Amino acid sequence: MHWSGTNYVIRFQCKRDNRPLPYDMFVQFTKKSPDGNVYIERLQYDKTLMEARKYLICKFLENRPVVTKIRSLGFWALPYDGLIIGLPEGIKIDAQVFGTSGHLSEVLQRVETILEHPNRPFTRLESDGLKLGDGQNPKVREARVLVLVNNWQVDVVALCREVPNKHFVITNVDLIQPGGYATIVENVSNAEGTLGTCYEFAKLRTGRDPMTAIAQRFENAIVEET
Repeated sequence: MHWSGTNYVIRFQCKRDNRPLPYDMFVQFTKKSPDGNVYIERLQYDKTLMEARKYLICKFLENRPVVTKIRSLGFWALPYDGLIIGLPEGIKIDAQVFGTSGHLSEVLQRVETILEHPNRPFTRLESDGLKLGDGQNPKVREARVLVLVNNWQVDVVALCREVPNKHFVITNVDLIQPGGYATIVENVSNAEGTLGTCYEFAKLRTGRDPMTAIAQRFENAIVEET
């Protein structure tokens, strides 16, 4: 069933007036066994979509005798729903890439219980809630690639100075003025142990203004037209 704004209104009105819904609400779980048999479970489910999603995730992952190995694990908040993590009890997941919404250090602490290798650095760590204080978190500092995803409330220039990661990807480049790029380069130049550091500014339409600002800040700098 396509879930639109009209469906939300109908659902609210029926609950308010204590009337049954004019349609059937259900969730369906489909699983294919190694021998090719298809197992389908469909049941009526008169709850929220987030609760239905949690049910299906638990159904999919339950009763697994071995560690679930996946490439990427992400907990991203949905509009109006917040960050809800629903997984079966005792589940262990082996993931090298992790992404999340919300307070990064808090989520990292909570997720330790489900990680098979909680002390292993992530190859890529993505967050839309990365703050200056997170730069002191060992899991953040040790991530091979750190990604700031559309965070409009943080000082990106100060954050670049705070985190020691050799590869830092920033997607919200609109927050950085041309002079900010020169400051980032200056901070790297003046700090120890920064050889090989890479700042990747995603979605940057042109590098002319940042490169010009960098050239003006440093003597003997050369900016080439591309």
